[in-house]
Amino acid sequence: MIIQPKLLETIRCPFLILFALTGIARQTSAQGLWTKVSVSGPAPRIFHALAYDSKRGRLVLYGGKKSTASYLSDTWEWDGSAWTSINAYGPGSCVEHAMAYDVGRGRVVLFGGYKYGYQGDTWEWDGKTWRLAASSGPSPRGRHSMAYDSRRGRVVLFGGTNGTSELGDTWEWDGSVWVQAASSGPPPRESSVLAFDSTRGKTVLYGGSVWENNLAKALGDTWEWDGASWFQSSSPGPGERTYHSLAYDSVRKKSILFGGLKRLDPVQIFRYFDTWEYDGKAWALMSTLVPGSRSSHVLAFDSRRGEVVLFGGQNESGYLAETWTRGQAAYLIVGKSDFNKDGASDIAYYRPSKGSWSVYKQWEKTFGKPGDIPVPADYDGDGTTDLAVFRPSNGKWYFKKGPAVAFGKDGDTPVPGDYNGDGRAEPAVYRFSEKKWYISKQPAVAFGDWGDIPVPGDYDGDHKTDIALFSPSTATWKIYKQFDRTFGQTGDIPVPADYDGDGKTDLAVFRPTAGKWQVYNKFNVLYGKPGDIPVPGDYNGDGKVDVAVFNPATGTWDIRKQKKVVFGAAGDIPLVRGK
Repeated sequence: MIIQPKLLETIRCPFLILFALTGIARQTSAQGLWTKVSVSGPAPRIFHALAYDSKRGRLVLYGGKKSTASYLSDTWEWDGSAWTSINAYGPGSCVEHAMAYDVGRGRVVLFGGYKYGYQGDTWEWDGKTWRLAASSGPSPRGRHSMAYDSRRGRVVLFGGTNGTSELGDTWEWDGSVWVQAASSGPPPRESSVLAFDSTRGKTVLYGGSVWENNLAKALGDTWEWDGASWFQSSSPGPGERTYHSLAYDSVRKKSILFGGLKRLDPVQIFRYFDTWEYDGKAWALMSTLVPGSRSSHVLAFDSRRGEVVLFGGQNESGYLAETWTRGQAAYLIVGKSDFNKDGASDIAYYRPSKGSWSVYKQWEKTFGKPGDIPVPADYDGDGTTDLAVFRPSNGKWYFKKGPAVAFGKDGDTPVPGDYNGDGRAEPAVYRFSEKKWYISKQPAVAFGDWGDIPVPGDYDGDHKTDIALFSPSTATWKIYKQFDRTFGQTGDIPVPADYDGDGKTDLAVFRPTAGKWQVYNKFNVLYGKPGDIPVPGDYNGDGKVDVAVFNPATGTWDIRKQKKVVFGAAGDIPLVRGK
């Protein structure tokens, strides 16, 4: 059974926020922090299409669905700062279509979609008018995917659904005719995503879904098309998902994937919150705290401005009309940031664009360079937090007060901590691709599952950092050689810390949709709002971690029952999280 475009109207179930503790920053704004752009524009929608017109420097959006029975036929363009509605007759009201920009011919190509039945027409947009370019080619379909192969000058189309079954054929458009390029390759599916990796000359496909027993089964495989054949990648991917989106960042030379959903059981689904990068060798989970869980959104890369742009989609509250751009990186650093040895957490941030560190009412210093990950901790045991960065490009740790150490590789999540109890933090990484922990001068530990988030802490009070993970899909805490426990709900952000001063890390979650903090067997409190980043720390030095949030839009630190401080700006990385 194929569910028609009303599918997501019925999905109002728990969603997933996948939260990473760290990621990789670059100087360009194409990587890192998602920033919401406060502008008016297209109406809330799903099942729309987006493509970037590199000749004119405009993103082109067409159609979609804004309510159960309302299909859209509008054309919009985004110039980097504002949306403009274009008054132009086009393909008519449709959803589930796909678009790609033909760089060689300077045309946005649109194919298929659903409007009172699946369509098989090809349309082109030249920046002024829509033109019906062909009425023959691939069979009528929707929920297919398209990308432009700039090396070969072809628009590549794969899969989709015809309302009865999923499709697995590959077609190419040369500007005049469609030619079927392959009938084998990835298994038939709908709602997969395509992006052309111009550096390697490969079209990348990820995920999608097939219908089994009247339910959509999400897929989690990666395939590449070289113009002649499909090859399946052996790299573990972001997990099974559908209704996600993918775009190729030509500055970072990586494919960027965000969001999507997966059905947990016949009743419940969850929506992903995570951003991933793929370099042709491996997928890496990146650090993002926003835009929030969503599905059926669209992504495109604006090469003129060097940023990924996201629009629309659906979350647990309904259809969205939000515009987001992906700028500098945001991380939450595990550990107490006490830079002056007064026993209290300092309000501090790292600015990745400059490699600068700033501590409130103390100092500003430059250490590191764009692309480094800040990893402050007490590495020499003197009671003061040391400046340190992890450089993914060469797998080295750089310390302000000591020599560099080679430990880790690109794609690893740095998780420094005092794992041996000697009073000094050790370099350590969690390798998602292997589900292993690598701790300096200690044996590797295989512990974790796909999608788990590292949450190291001293959970038993023995003054040693424990290996620990949080599973967002099940809200399960896994403390190595200690216990597994379900606490929280799908969509919560883990914020473990010692909130009562007993010397043990407490299980704790922050619920961004409600601004709610829950500490296991301790307390619940409402503090914060959607868009805030939780930054718990011992700000008054009483030995107990305080509830606090940082709002990146305003640069405001809000510490419960203490104070509000404006310090920092959007794109800065707060350096406090627990102790």
